[in-house]
Amino acid sequence: LWTELGRGARTFLVATVAAAAAAALLSLLGRVPDAEDWLIFAALAASAAVAQRLIIPVGRHHGFPMAVVFLVAAALLLPPELVALMGIAQHVPDIAGRRFPAYITAFNVSNYTLSTLAAWGAARLIGASAGVAAALVLVVVNHAALATMLRLARGRSFRSTGLLAPGALLADLALASLGVVLARFYLSNPYLIPLAV
Repeated sequence: LWTELGRGARTFLVATVAAAAAAALLSLLGRVPDAEDWLIFAALAASAAVAQRLIIPVGRHHGFPMAVVFLVAAALLLPPELVALMGIAQHVPDIAGRRFPAYITAFNVSNYTLSTLAAWGAARLIGASAGVAAALVLVVVNHAALATMLRLARGRSFRSTGLLAPGALLADLALASLGVVLARFYLSNPYLIPLAV
């Protein structure tokens, strides 16, 4: 099935997977996660994996996965070493169930790994508006990479994918914003987390 991709799509796929692997490896240079980090990761990773199955379909090649909520929360609450694992954790149901061809799952895992690490980086750079920055960066990076892959792999124009349309970006940003709320509740009043979920 890999052969059904054109040269440009294969090149973009390899570049995305390589960039995600490099970013994940670089994230290992930070501090060692503590027990609390691992507990938060376990909760967010499991939630993201379950939520990944809850996709709001939009067009033939895209949907809004509810997992974005937990990815943004991870970008705000976890060290980069664990943030880098969220893309894999999110797609465990796809990997185990083989819902998609391997190259699609590889792209999706890599795209979300890069998007979530970019959100983590934006949150650290911005500081006071970290949640807004993390949510915006995750959505924009994810949509741009997916639109590019659909252009290269399926010949779809950026416009026809609808991924860069204001409505699509705002809809995903609404989900990502819930991740900011989830992270804030965790930091200030964990008893409110069930309301966010």
